[in-house]
Amino acid sequence: MKTILNAAFLIAVVGGLAGCLEELEDLEDIISEINDSEGTSMDSPYKLSEGWKHFSQSEASSVLSTTFEIRPGRLNMDGVISLSNSDADNSSSAIASVRFSPDGFIEARDADEYRADIDFTYVEDQWHEIKIDVDFTTRTYDVSAAIKGTPLTLLVQGADFRAEAEAISSVSYLSLWTSGIGSLELGSLIWDAESLDVVDSENIEPDYRADNGWTHSNQNLIQGDMTTTFLMRAESALMDGFVALTATAADDFNGLLATVRFAPSGQIDVRDGDEYRSDTAFYYSPGVWYQVTFETNVVSRLYSVSVAEYANEINAVDLIVDASYRTGTDETAGISNLALWSSDVGAIEIAQLSWPESDVVATDPEEPTDPITEAPLVYGEKCEVVEIDGNTHLRHYEYEWIVQGVDHNAGAYITGDCWITGPVVVESVTPEPYADSNGSMANPAAGPDTSQGYEGGLALYDASLRLEFPYSAAVNTSIVSSVTDPTFVGTNNRQGWVVSHGILTVIPTVASESHFRPPYSDPDKESYEFTFADLSLSHIPRVDSVGETTPLADTIIEQTVRPWLDHHFEYLGRGLHAIDNMPGYGANVTSTVGTACLASTLDWPDEDRLAITANMVQIGIDNYGMIQVGQYYPANGGHHSGRLLPILYAGKALNHSEMLSVTSRSYPIEHGFAENCQTYGDGQYGIRYCSRGDASTNYVTVNSPTWVAQSLCARMIGVEENWNHQPFFDYVENWTQSSDFGDVYDPYNYFHNDMWLQYNSEY
Repeated sequence: MKTILNAAFLIAVVGGLAGCLEELEDLEDIISEINDSEGTSMDSPYKLSEGWKHFSQSEASSVLSTTFEIRPGRLNMDGVISLSNSDADNSSSAIASVRFSPDGFIEARDADEYRADIDFTYVEDQWHEIKIDVDFTTRTYDVSAAIKGTPLTLLVQGADFRAEAEAISSVSYLSLWTSGIGSLELGSLIWDAESLDVVDSENIEPDYRADNGWTHSNQNLIQGDMTTTFLMRAESALMDGFVALTATAADDFNGLLATVRFAPSGQIDVRDGDEYRSDTAFYYSPGVWYQVTFETNVVSRLYSVSVAEYANEINAVDLIVDASYRTGTDETAGISNLALWSSDVGAIEIAQLSWPESDVVATDPEEPTDPITEAPLVYGEKCEVVEIDGNTHLRHYEYEWIVQGVDHNAGAYITGDCWITGPVVVESVTPEPYADSNGSMANPAAGPDTSQGYEGGLALYDASLRLEFPYSAAVNTSIVSSVTDPTFVGTNNRQGWVVSHGILTVIPTVASESHFRPPYSDPDKESYEFTFADLSLSHIPRVDSVGETTPLADTIIEQTVRPWLDHHFEYLGRGLHAIDNMPGYGANVTSTVGTACLASTLDWPDEDRLAITANMVQIGIDNYGMIQVGQYYPANGGHHSGRLLPILYAGKALNHSEMLSVTSRSYPIEHGFAENCQTYGDGQYGIRYCSRGDASTNYVTVNSPTWVAQSLCARMIGVEENWNHQPFFDYVENWTQSSDFGDVYDPYNYFHNDMWLQYNSEY
């Protein structure tokens, strides 16, 4: 669309009218003065002495060629003419700018600086002609200038759009600005604009959409050459979303073979091995459909990608030729899935997918698949991996670890915690550490005579244990970060000092979302490469719930899905327990563990039941890892119960003989776990019986109600023999037969009591 604004034309019209009015004999002199460069009135609507003035034009979003006359009011002034997408009085909406600089030259803005390929001196109070040619596809522009009546001179070719304008995909204003030293006056203006035709997009229905997560489309299996095409569009500018060819429909970044991405830089790029790049810069606009073509060979593991603006039928651009499949992906038998993913900044959609017929001639019969291993469960927030400015960002809940470089594989464990292949240099973590708060530790030691580096107000603080960033992390390192509250009012062993913990695990080889996280204390991470498929759950019964005392599945899952950092010894460990992650006091830990164990036996939907099972197994792995490096749990009031059952639960599900025999080990005290240390004989109780010979009944009303669920569930899942201490079970039986049964310490105990009454006789 072409529009013309011409002051001389308006003057000519006035002149014609004046010819009809003989009594205005001096009008020709007035017109002559207006036409003269010295004579335009200071009140001219096209003249600006200070600040901003905007001229609305037709929208341009494809190409734009604009030519205008402009007159500077003095030498060495500071005035700018910009192409922008709004009439805001600032430069944030400008993509291209031409400047009459204080140095006396005409310059153009190239990304974040003004420059010109040749020196062009402007002349005070003379009309100049400026021509700007804009290409939105390459997001570049050319600027030519001349004294009016002389040939144009090319000042800048291929200048990049203003650096702050990454999100701008169209312009509809020509804007003037001056500093107040000198004026700018606009003469004739030609605005020749073309816009992307997005009307047709209204008739295209998207077939698949990903919005802050994953979407998969299972397709024919291709084992050799393939070409697939589809339309793709971004909902937002500067978003992060991709379409990828994969072997399976798994929510796994490391399973992506070939990927084309709407990048946060505003370009469409392609994954080549361990980096995103393109041979040709191609910028996208939100809401516009682009036609994408993948050509690949599964055997060579190479692919090429071309892209075109669909609505305008612009010739396709080769983004990349012979890119390599993502680094770290395994050899695959073929491609059979199209995966979409987007971050929380905008959605990605595809339509009109064309996928070839399968090229598989014959296949061997497949073994039946265990249905519980087909879709590993990740409950709650999952680690998000994002590449920004050449670094890898891993985000989980409130934590973000920035790792130098992008040549790493990274992802989420089944519980959502982050992993990355190493060694790596962790540049920083947020929330940031400060003073003696928000500390991070590596493979924190567990057991007696250990300290912590999270928070100075908390017991056993040792500042030398705090990690300093950047931190070089070797493989088999658990980086445990914290958010702490130095303003907490309480003794140094009370819960409240630590708000949350987050864990980034550095491992030597690729994991997946079906893997359990290795324990945070034991540096021998490679001994814990357990997956969801390794679980055998036939020993866990499915029973009916017991009515209104039954807690909600979501509540139990949320209380057990985040890491339980429990590596301090004895009663001082209570202060280490993060309030957003786990219960504080040992009796509440015990009650929650018993609740989760019983809940995993209920006839609930598999989604809930198996999520609770996975969380219990993870807690058991962490507890066992602490045992491996010297932890044990002596009796002392209500502090240390509840640590044994998760180990046996995990050991039974994983058929792990060492976990199942953990009570047979030698510990510094007769029994390494509090419940066994506090029960003896034919079912008697002593607060510190095995560790100090103290048979007093203090805390009996704290521990007894929380042991009911443990005793019942241990028998229901078949680990009573592995518990290896019959006095514990005898004591709980005696308690439930006493007049005190029914008393509760924790609200979950009502559920425990009802489950006991319903199922104790059966197990």
